Amino acid sequence: MRGIGDRLGVLACTCAAAILMVGSPHEAQANSPEEEAALLLFKEGRASFAAGDYQEALDRFLKTTEVVDNIYIRYYIARSYAALNRCAEAIPKLAELEEQLPPEAEGPR
Repeated sequence: MRGIGDRLGVLACTCAAAILMVGSPHEAQANSPEEEAALLLFKEGRASFAAGDYQEALDRFLKTTEVVDNIYIRYYIARSYAALNRCAEAIPKLAELEEQLPPEAEGPR
């Protein structure tokens, strides 16, 4: 059985690959003005995260979940908490995501 660290590493790679392939978790599906605004917030959050402004990124990701909630957004929320050294908030969120990994994403056991 794989440990949580191994599975979270797979989740990180899976999320990164999915975001790179699609551009964003909502880009192809954003139709309503609310979804378009959520997509913009998500993109701004990713830019803030990449720039090292983790609090701004977290604020944008949390705001995004008011309209759209999925594993990618929750992954970035957890990473933002971790980057802010808010481990008590990051660890349960990462553990929750770890449980949502599809079996094919886990690789050999």
